Amino acid sequence: MPLITLQDVSKAYDDNRPLFTGVDLTVTSQDRIGLIGPNGAGKSTLLKMMGGVDTLDSGTRVVRNGLRIGYLEQEPVFDDDITIEDVVREGLSEHHAVQEKLYATYEQLADGRDVSDKIDRLEHQLERLGGHDVEHKISASIHGVGLNDASLICGNLSGGEARRVALAKLLVSSPDIMLLDEPTNHLDAFVIAWLEKQLSQMKVPLVLVTHDRFLLDRVVNKIVEVDRGSIYTYPGNYNEYLLLRSDRIASEEKSESTRLTLLKRETAWMRAGVLGRGTKANARIKRFDALAGAKVLEGDVKLEMEIPRGPRLGSKVIEIENLSFAYPGKRVLDGLDLKIENGMRLGIVGPNGVGKTTLIKLLLGQLEADGGSVTIGETVKFGTLEQNREDLDDEATVMEEIAGTGKYVVVGESKVHIA
Repeated sequence: MPLITLQDVSKAYDDNRPLFTGVDLTVTSQDRIGLIGPNGAGKSTLLKMMGGVDTLDSGTRVVRNGLRIGYLEQEPVFDDDITIEDVVREGLSEHHAVQEKLYATYEQLADGRDVSDKIDRLEHQLERLGGHDVEHKISASIHGVGLNDASLICGNLSGGEARRVALAKLLVSSPDIMLLDEPTNHLDAFVIAWLEKQLSQMKVPLVLVTHDRFLLDRVVNKIVEVDRGSIYTYPGNYNEYLLLRSDRIASEEKSESTRLTLLKRETAWMRAGVLGRGTKANARIKRFDALAGAKVLEGDVKLEMEIPRGPRLGSKVIEIENLSFAYPGKRVLDGLDLKIENGMRLGIVGPNGVGKTTLIKLLLGQLEADGGSVTIGETVKFGTLEQNREDLDDEATVMEEIAGTGKYVVVGESKVHIA
């Protein structure tokens, strides 16, 4: 049964950046779709249009009557002064509304009114939303995503913790379909494994935007690839998609080679001069126009990046001794000792909220430690990439952000012309 259908949909942010043109996509009650493609291809936009969060420039969106859509956005935002439990409880707002109607209807029944059909309808609706006893789902979901204190204020949560809260709220809401935009972003390995298990066990249809190929292999039964304004659908999981996509590209390349060979021959015939305007000649001219006007096959872009060597490091790089730090009501570092030496490539892992990002900020001098010391080698220069990209100017173009007003950037000791 179709749940959400997009027909002949087009979308563009400006005249120079069309995302989709004439796209058709249907999600049925049996679909568990992995929506994949390069960054900037329009995956999140397509998901938002499916969920009714973003508008279509043209085309139609058809949604099954009464469909309850659960949408997980990339960067959830909550009021700073409400608790985790308050947010997750909002996921049961529809359940509570139906339950109140049901209780009121039972009172009407006690008064002798014939409301049995209405009670049956509300009971069925309540069952779809999880049944009568759902309060336990709040605490179970909160603990399931690895949050131990439901009374924490959302304003003090890390990005990963906020992501967990949004997941817990979505799961307790028991939607008819889930639209998940990068659900594993900012999640540690433990919660990703938990989420994978939950999604595998749930029978709810879903559309999942992710770059996590392992999640795609284990959770979805269909892949939809967004590629240069078009979409391609493949049955199966990610591994099956890789094989089918390879076959599609090979077929397209063969067709393109045939088109170019025919175009070369027909171009030579046209340049030689058309001697007549008979039926055969006119047909051949039309074939030439069709070959010349066909969309050119664009191959995959091969990207290469050279990371230049940094300055020569001395014997001392970073030394941390007895480092401690606490946020109001929450200690995250207590007596940390760490020595980073020349040549080390260190991975910092652990559950969300334990202080990984805080440690980076302490090293960069963006936070001041409560105790202990951080010693940085004299030749050390930091290059950073922070989680939320807050150092980027929303009004600047990519060129302006990278090179400013110049026409080149310096990579290592070389100048690279970009304009």
